[in-house]
Amino acid sequence: MEKEYNEFTKLLSEMRRKTLSEIKDESVRRDILQRIAGLDMLEVVKEKGISEAKKKILSIISEKISRGK
Repeated sequence: MEKEYNEFTKLLSEMRRKTLSEIKDESVRRDILQRIAGLDMLEVVKEKGISEAKKKILSIISEKISRGK
């Protein structure tokens, strides 16, 4: 469990930095980060691995960007 948690916290940090650097609109960033926080990503990491969790998070970011923010 500790390994998954460490991977998960690194992923969250990476995705937060990505969101902050790529999305200038504060309300869009907030929405993305709240959606990510609302998901049980740690469970995804435990069951399917860190790469699957990253795909899900990147999908949320891409979806929000493609909707015209």
